[in-house]
Amino acid sequence: MKTKIPPFRVLVIRLSSLGDLLLCTSFLENLPENTQVDWVVRSEFEFALKGHPKIHQLIGFQKADGLSGWLKLVQTLARTPYDLRVDLHRNLRSTFAMYYFRGSDLLKWRRIRHRRVSKERIKTASYFLLKACLPKWSRPTPYWWRFGKLALQSDGIPLPPSYLPILSASGHDEKRVLSEYDLFPGKYFAVMPAASTVFKEWKPEFYLELIQSKFSDLIPILLGRESDLACLRLRELLLKSGIFFKDALLEPDFKKTAILLKHAQFYLGSDTGLAHLAESVGTKSFVVFGPTRPDLGFGPWRKESRGVFLNVACSPCSKDGSLCYRFTSPYACLKKLSASDVARQLPL
Repeated sequence: MKTKIPPFRVLVIRLSSLGDLLLCTSFLENLPENTQVDWVVRSEFEFALKGHPKIHQLIGFQKADGLSGWLKLVQTLARTPYDLRVDLHRNLRSTFAMYYFRGSDLLKWRRIRHRRVSKERIKTASYFLLKACLPKWSRPTPYWWRFGKLALQSDGIPLPPSYLPILSASGHDEKRVLSEYDLFPGKYFAVMPAASTVFKEWKPEFYLELIQSKFSDLIPILLGRESDLACLRLRELLLKSGIFFKDALLEPDFKKTAILLKHAQFYLGSDTGLAHLAESVGTKSFVVFGPTRPDLGFGPWRKESRGVFLNVACSPCSKDGSLCYRFTSPYACLKKLSASDVARQLPL
């Protein structure tokens, strides 16, 4: 009779946000067999990882619980004898947790390995300072690569992020989801004009112009939320122009959104979580960048995907573009990026 080998227990801390969590699935993709993962995540983002076959337990944390709530959770986790603890976030909360774990292990004469993702702050700061003058080899490494390398036990090329394990375990009938929207695979594309901040959003009027001139033979399906003003504006423009489109702003099921992206011909939109979701289900993404750049670490990674942008001397300037240094023509990186500029950069 074979002896059952106990699982290798791993604690992962990555609290947010949607796009980052999707990129973090590269860590799960590169774990060896017989690994059991407990993952600490903010409660409002549990839906992004729920159902992954390599995650044993999702441990939700309510941001409203504050420092005292985080301390209680960390104290509880410190009592669990994990084989490895991994910090994929490296913010103040996760850093505090890692130092607490080390102190607790020391008092118990226990040694548990720890790993932390590199923020590559020097490379990032150098890119913000030197802009396009910084050689490509010295720019930040893609985050999905960093996450995947932390899971590898030896040198090698990590597997990319994938949402497909969660999607296959969801139990959704993909044909039925498409029939709900009266869509056929490859006959439509997904468009998402909103972003985490308005400073990263390309004008909805430009999206309309691009759709009319370049993609008139495909059905656009509008993704996002009804709270996204850019999405509402594009919906209004599409209605006024008479373009036939599908509206998924009220779709509450994230996994259905993933299915819609999986069978779309491509994703067109802002640098946001849905761009990463599209790539993680196998769909190429055309992502519009303004104050940021794809090679800051969050750009599209599929060979067929593209990060499109306007070559201005002041970009990249920050991670969210909230501070523009151009006094005479603020946010020229997005305002002067025309539909024809984007069309020329797309491999279609």
